[in-house]
Amino acid sequence: GRIVILDVPFRAVDSRPTKLGAGRAEPWDFGAFESSLAADRIGFSSAGALLGNVTATGLTRRYPGLAVSSFLTVYPSGTSRPSTSNLNLGEGETVSTLGLLRLGSDSLSVYNDDGSVDYVIDVLAVVTD
Repeated sequence: GRIVILDVPFRAVDSRPTKLGAGRAEPWDFGAFESSLAADRIGFSSAGALLGNVTATGLTRRYPGLAVSSFLTVYPSGTSRPSTSNLNLGEGETVSTLGLLRLGSDSLSVYNDDGSVDYVIDVLAVVTD
């Protein structure tokens, strides 16, 4: 594959105003984004991964009176969720990490372990298959 660096990074996913609840995974489809890239770039094949920044913030408690900490796992849609996390956070924290986010059938899933959280994914580059 090859890395296609975008002219301008962009916010691909923004969960606000609806937070991702505890023990839930949310799928995001990038098929339309991939098509728009292919139209503008010669030699672009299908995207296999995104190089991007994942940021989580605004973690809220699931149960009043019990402190909460959580983790987010970003993984290819249609596959089993791995047992590792992309980032860990506690109440009152905003945490970000740069990652290579593998796509499955042009989409990825984001899993939140506990509490409710807002998250965004900013894409910097695309890795083609």
